[in-house]
Amino acid sequence: MKVLIFDFGTTFGGVQQVMVNLFGELQKENPQIAIHCIDGYDEPRTRQLLQERKIQVVSLPIEGPSQLNWDRRNKFAVLFEYGSIYLRYLWQLCRHIRNEGYDVIYAQSKKGLVIAAGAAWLCGIPYIYHAHGFRSERDIRGIFRQAIRNAAAVIGISQDVNAKLLAAGAIPERLHLIYNGVARMAAPPKSYYQSQEQLDLRWAIGASIQEAKGIHVAVAAAASLKQRGIKNILEIYGEPPSLEGEKYLEQLKQQIKDLHLEEVVRFMGWTADIPKAFRCQDVVVLPSYSEGLPMILLEAMSQGLPLIASAVGGVPEIIKDGENGLLVPPGDGEKLADALEILTQNELLRWKMGKAGQKIVEEKFTLVQQAGQLKALLTDTIGLGKA
Repeated sequence: MKVLIFDFGTTFGGVQQVMVNLFGELQKENPQIAIHCIDGYDEPRTRQLLQERKIQVVSLPIEGPSQLNWDRRNKFAVLFEYGSIYLRYLWQLCRHIRNEGYDVIYAQSKKGLVIAAGAAWLCGIPYIYHAHGFRSERDIRGIFRQAIRNAAAVIGISQDVNAKLLAAGAIPERLHLIYNGVARMAAPPKSYYQSQEQLDLRWAIGASIQEAKGIHVAVAAAASLKQRGIKNILEIYGEPPSLEGEKYLEQLKQQIKDLHLEEVVRFMGWTADIPKAFRCQDVVVLPSYSEGLPMILLEAMSQGLPLIASAVGGVPEIIKDGENGLLVPPGDGEKLADALEILTQNELLRWKMGKAGQKIVEEKFTLVQQAGQLKALLTDTIGLGKA
C-alpha cells in the first residue's frame, strides 16, 4: 500500500496536528505501508513533525498566494489571475503520482481536496477526504461539494460534521465517522508541576489566535472572575494563523489593557507539547463559536483535566455536561465565568470530572483506535479502486 497525503495548510494548526499524529501512528504500527506527504506550501513545522515520525515529505510547492478569500473576491477574476498556476501545478502533481505509483490520495482541506480530486481523476486512482468541520452546510458548495461527492470515501470527525455533509449532498454509503484520537499517556501528579503563585484558579486555552475561537470571551470571563475576588491566571497557547489573526491579537491586547488584566492574562505562544503545558492547569477552556472535534479538549482530557467549552459543533460529543466538564453558550463571558467559579469552588468536582474524562478518552478517543479505523478504510478504498 502506498499513500499520498496531500496537505495544503499554510500554517500548522489542529488539522495538521491530527494528520501528523494519525499517520505517525499508522506508520509506526504498519511500517510496510509507504506514506508520503506533499505540503503545498512547505510549512516548516508540519515538515519537521512528519519527518520525526518517519514519513517522507515530498517537495512540490505551489507558486502564488497562500490564501485566496473566495468569498470576498470575484471568483472569475481569481480564476483568470491564478488559473494557469493551478493547472501547471496539477500537471506536476499528476506526473509525480504516476512516477511513484500511489494507490490512494488523502486530502483534508478545501483547496487540497479540489486539486487532489482532479489529479486522482486524471491518474485513475481513488481519493479520500477527511472533513474537520464546517460552520454550516452552506460552506459545502460548488466544485468543493462535487469533489466530496466524487470521493471514494469521506471521513467526518464528528456526528455534527457528518450531518452537515449529508445535508449538503454527500453520498451516505461513502461517509464514515472516525473520531480524532490522542496517544495514551500517564499524567504525572499535578503537585509536581504546581506553581509557587498563590492562586484560586489557573486555567488555559489552546487555540489558534482568531476570532472564531472566542478568546475575547475568555478575557471577559477573566475580568469577571477578578471582580468576584477570584485570583486567576489565564494562559493562552497558540499563534495567529493569518493577517486577520494578527489584527485580532492586537485587539485582544487592547482589551486586556482596558480591563487592567496585564497580570492575569498571558500569551504563551505555540508549543509542541500541549499535554505537558496543561499539567499545571486546573481547567481547560475553549469558548469557540464553531468547532469540529477539537484535539485540544481530547489532549486536556487525557491529562485528567475538567473542561469548559461552548456547546457548538462536535463539542457535546466530547463533553458530557456535568460529567467530565461543563457546556456554556458561545459568546457569553458571564456564563463562562459562572462555570469557572463553580469549578474553582469545588476541587473534588474537578478531580471527578478529570477522571471521567480520562475514561471517556480511553473508551472512544485513542490514537490506536483512530489509526486502526483509517487503515481499514484505506484497505477497502484501494480494493474498490482496483476492482
